[in-house]
Amino acid sequence: MDDHQEQKLSPREMVRAHLPIVLDLVKTASLVVIAVSGLLISHHTHEMTIEIKEANSQITTTEAPIP
Repeated sequence: MDDHQEQKLSPREMVRAHLPIVLDLVKTASLVVIAVSGLLISHHTHEMTIEIKEANSQITTTEAPIP
């Protein structure tokens, strides 16, 4: 922006000047959201796996042996 010190920029020039910065911010925010979502999904999957294992162990231990 140093080359436009004394000039008033048109709206189009303002968009072109700030677009790379805005796109980098959007890209960074998107990556953060994807990373957090992946962590939450993996945590939920881990909890569900533990619950399924506990449920399976309770079923097998409470059933009477088949004669």
